[in-house]
Amino acid sequence: MRRFLVAAMALLMVVLAQASGAQAQPALVFDMDSGRVLIAREAGRPWYPASLTKLMTAYLTFQAVARGRVRLDQVAVVSRHAAGGGGHGAAILGVKAGTQMTIHDMLAYLLVRSDADMAIALAEAVGGSEKDFVRMMNAAARKLGMTSTHFSNPHGMFSPDQITTARDMGMLALAIYQKFLKRNPALWRYFAAPYVLKGKRKQKNRNKLLFMMRGANGMKTGFLCKSGFNLVGTATRNGHTLAAVVLGRKTAYTRASYAKILLEEGFRMLAAGGFSAGRSIMNLPNTRQSPPSMSAQVCKGRSVRMAGLETPQGWAVAIGAYNASVNAEAALEAELVADGLWDKPLPRGVALMPQMRKFAGLIWRLDERTALALCARTKRHDLDCKVYPPQAFAQTAALIREKRALKLARAEARKARRTKRVVRRGNFSARRRKK
Repeated sequence: MRRFLVAAMALLMVVLAQASGAQAQPALVFDMDSGRVLIAREAGRPWYPASLTKLMTAYLTFQAVARGRVRLDQVAVVSRHAAGGGGHGAAILGVKAGTQMTIHDMLAYLLVRSDADMAIALAEAVGGSEKDFVRMMNAAARKLGMTSTHFSNPHGMFSPDQITTARDMGMLALAIYQKFLKRNPALWRYFAAPYVLKGKRKQKNRNKLLFMMRGANGMKTGFLCKSGFNLVGTATRNGHTLAAVVLGRKTAYTRASYAKILLEEGFRMLAAGGFSAGRSIMNLPNTRQSPPSMSAQVCKGRSVRMAGLETPQGWAVAIGAYNASVNAEAALEAELVADGLWDKPLPRGVALMPQMRKFAGLIWRLDERTALALCARTKRHDLDCKVYPPQAFAQTAALIREKRALKLARAEARKARRTKRVVRRGNFSARRRKK
């Protein structure tokens, strides 16, 4: 009976683990010149923008410069309110109230380091006050067609009514590109700079995509526990600029690696003329939902969807080779979205592969043609990939289960030894007290 209950509980945990990852996080890839969509997944789902908010702060600053209201070399004073930053946990440059800085420097720290005090300082320089600037942000959002976006501050620290969607953030990125970056390419430096100086120290750009992908040149990262790791990333190749909007990933690395896979696929689709007929970013629908909270998955222990391998049937594909399971999970999910397989009712998850002692993303119950096509696409994205015929996969799955059971048994043995030591120490202390 006990063994039956243990087996039932294990099966339930597998089902719950698979169900918990059933919905893809928002993702969008589109052409920045035409606004035509290449990849879209949950693009209208409401989300907390975090520091992607600073793209609107930059948009209004560029607009003010273009209209002659401020100059990039204009000096502004950092007020006491701005020097206080965006509250507890906000990244700040940390300058003192009364410090004089140029609009140019504020923009650089805003977009490379993501400093909240620079966001408030720019808001005051452009809008007169943070409150008035926020009104300008929401007016601009309405004018740009960001129909499900509302801003409460210029820096992105959490507010329950500060909400956006991947589609709306794509609209904002498109506006920045078409209105400012195409007309004045020198402005790319604010997004593409590998670092800024803080004193004599180099502060690296938070956008890891810049260092991972050929042609990557912007734009902005964002992070809150509730939002997860967000990214609007751009890349240019052969005269074409694509943008990816990725929301709700679990680490700074995975948001960049996920965006890289989707952008690589976007360039492949672009070369093949793969736009969806009549599909413009403006035509993507937004949905009426409450934003989810990613806190439990991101800041309270990263949960990774491990593969339940009790029924290893059909052909299988193993994607990636990583030291961290969360990286394998992101690669698997990105490849399935890129390949159009995400919605298919196919078993999937992450496993520690016994042959290479690395984590890979697994998907199985495929036919031979689908497995080979998925692996070929994955390799074009510069990722490791291996196809397993049914018998080979069944043997590999058995070996993975055996290794897992051995690891679990060793962990239980260590726990029992620790418990035994604690009991012995307790008994010893009790005897000493009696004496």
